[in-house]
Amino acid sequence: MSGGLWNTGDVLTKDRLNRKTITMLTGNEIASLSPTYAGQFVFCTQSGSGFVEGYFYIRNSTNTAWLPGWRVPTKKVIITPQAGDYFTPIVYNASSDNNGILIDSQTSSTGNYGRIYASNSEGQKFLYVSGTPWYQQCIAKIEVQFRKVGSPTGTLYAKVLRVSDYSVIATALETVNVANIPTTWTTYTFHFSPPVYMGEAILFAFEYNGGDTNNCVQNNISYGDYKANTNRMYGLGTSWNDAVQDFVYWLYKISFDNAVDDNLTTYWESVNETNPWIIIDAGALKLISGVRIYWLTNGRPTNLKIDVSEDASTWETVYTTNTQPPANAWTEYPFPTCYCRYIKIQAIETLAMRIAEIDYCSKISDRIIAEHGHGE
Repeated sequence: MSGGLWNTGDVLTKDRLNRKTITMLTGNEIASLSPTYAGQFVFCTQSGSGFVEGYFYIRNSTNTAWLPGWRVPTKKVIITPQAGDYFTPIVYNASSDNNGILIDSQTSSTGNYGRIYASNSEGQKFLYVSGTPWYQQCIAKIEVQFRKVGSPTGTLYAKVLRVSDYSVIATALETVNVANIPTTWTTYTFHFSPPVYMGEAILFAFEYNGGDTNNCVQNNISYGDYKANTNRMYGLGTSWNDAVQDFVYWLYKISFDNAVDDNLTTYWESVNETNPWIIIDAGALKLISGVRIYWLTNGRPTNLKIDVSEDASTWETVYTTNTQPPANAWTEYPFPTCYCRYIKIQAIETLAMRIAEIDYCSKISDRIIAEHGHGE
């Protein structure tokens, strides 16, 4: 090496680099790191306090100073992953969740109903959701029951609103042509993209601004406030009636974890949408060299791209393909080693993408250097 950079043919031996796990910090964090010890390795992720991004540093023998080591040629090294190189991430987010996991429901019906139509503040019906078991959950979808009376026309929408100011958080992917609603109770499903995180009390609003009292949409309710203790309410406008009425509903949280549960019989699936995506989180900034995905028979995209990011905000594309992967098998997607934390897998087409399992590849060892450790 000269000046800490790689030279052609330069190879590091085991005593120079044989680490599966390296402490990764910004320059300012390295400068304030405590405690330290002689021979300690760190990797600089962002220049600062005299440390340069992309370099390894080692603590000197007297534990009094950091010495510059070498620069890793990221985005130029492609390794051949081995089984021990793969790790299970967590899921950060996804475009949607077709299935979800049922967390709560109210199914007791006594034949009572509410009416949704344009006049007299009846254009909206709300389901108020607050407290456990919903807080800190990410809501994937809700199911409710409707029927029509007379001959209404127009469109029914489902939205999520903040209780604090009635601002819209999300609008469901699905809408309902009210003319096609049967005259018997029928369950309708509304997905949210991306799923809605419940950090506060929210309202599910079902809106239909047409019709009249004889040509309207009815929603199925339970008469008798079966779940008042958990603050679920049925209401119209902002006038709540917590004493006697509840929606009939089924509420689902996300099932993202099915893609990272080390179980090939479970899966995450998006709704049938344009360019569905899922983002995994490696837990911290790391040198990552690829992913592998276990695809099932359905939901395998032909056109796929992989992006990486340090902050889940700014993204860089590192891999694209237009070949459909085999069914019921692992497919590896190696890309130039990148310093990142988040990885987005996105289909560039319309489908319900289905993934049984995702792993990422991250390993710093003498094998990488020995096989690919030559100049920038």
